[in-house]
Amino acid sequence: MFAYGSVGLILAMFLSQSGGLGFDDTQIGTMLALTLFGDAAISFVITMYADRLGKRLMLLIGSALMAMSGVIFATTDGPKFWLLLFAATAGVISPSGNEVGPFMALEQSIISELLSPQTRTSIFALYNLVGYVSTALGSLLAGIGMTYLMGNGYDLSQLDAYRCVFVEYAAIATLLLLMFLLLSGRIEAQHHQAAAAAAKAAAAAAAAQEADEEATAPLLQPGEGEESEAAVAPPPVGLSGKSLKLVITLSTLFSVDSLAGGLITNTLLAYYLKVTYDTDTAYIGQILFVSNIIAGFSSLLSGWVASKCGLINTMVFTHLPSSIFVILIPLMPSLEWVTVMLYLRFSLSQGLFRYAFFMCGGLKIAYDIALLISFGKFKLEN
Repeated sequence: MFAYGSVGLILAMFLSQSGGLGFDDTQIGTMLALTLFGDAAISFVITMYADRLGKRLMLLIGSALMAMSGVIFATTDGPKFWLLLFAATAGVISPSGNEVGPFMALEQSIISELLSPQTRTSIFALYNLVGYVSTALGSLLAGIGMTYLMGNGYDLSQLDAYRCVFVEYAAIATLLLLMFLLLSGRIEAQHHQAAAAAAKAAAAAAAAQEADEEATAPLLQPGEGEESEAAVAPPPVGLSGKSLKLVITLSTLFSVDSLAGGLITNTLLAYYLKVTYDTDTAYIGQILFVSNIIAGFSSLLSGWVASKCGLINTMVFTHLPSSIFVILIPLMPSLEWVTVMLYLRFSLSQGLFRYAFFMCGGLKIAYDIALLISFGKFKLEN
């Protein structure tokens, strides 16, 4: 997440850098969109085959691709669109500054299998907080580091300072690869399947012993065996018609929310501040740092609020004012007021730039209203 935060700060600015890559806004938008589509496809394939081929192997492959991507971005000269698109997609470069690759899905799967249900909620809350803080630190240090490298005797050009961020991205990926090599076999599905099989065999042996001890007990009445067998039969595979309808409705609503979020990613927000206000990269890094810290602690508080107000109400009535703040950003008269709106937005929720903010906020408001109408009276069972 540290690496994603650092690259998310400078990606769009790097792609637009005159004298270097020099992509126009249309090319930048196309590359970021295709990168997200490609990242989603690669993540789907890797996670689909993770249990069969091994989670550790998939994590190692993801780290190697990430390192390759950093090297290509750091060494490419000129507007080589398709090479950079390949590198961004294969190496899961994140336009949002957040996790878009296979790591989060695999990590959460591993955590779920290793922890008891009683401890998962608190551990996942801590997991998300660490992710937000790491992303925030990545943005902050990338901005400060670039300012330092362009002065203080180093006198690097802005383009070379951007390249240093991608060198750091590749270095972190290499470190991840070495760390993933140390993971034990306990993370693999085969380990848990073997443990489950052993537990099942032990239960069968205990049942057989109990049956021997009760050999003199009266025979079962007719029909009792069938009832007992039906009682322990596994539930049917798949979703009921009611559950399927709920899943489709939620998926549709979430896709609208994600579409809106894709209009204003961290890298596009940084690009907007740079183009509109000629903002120093270090200051942009500080904005994203504070915003992610606020979002991280807000995510911890949201659990308590949800327990008091309900999940749907919490989502809707925190997202609505957040979306209004997004709409207000391009209307602000100065950078200081834009910063205030951003901080208010991130305190409540986790973008032609001017219209992108309007579309993002408007779509998110529509999503919240539809969510409230569809599920406001829906009682969650667990």
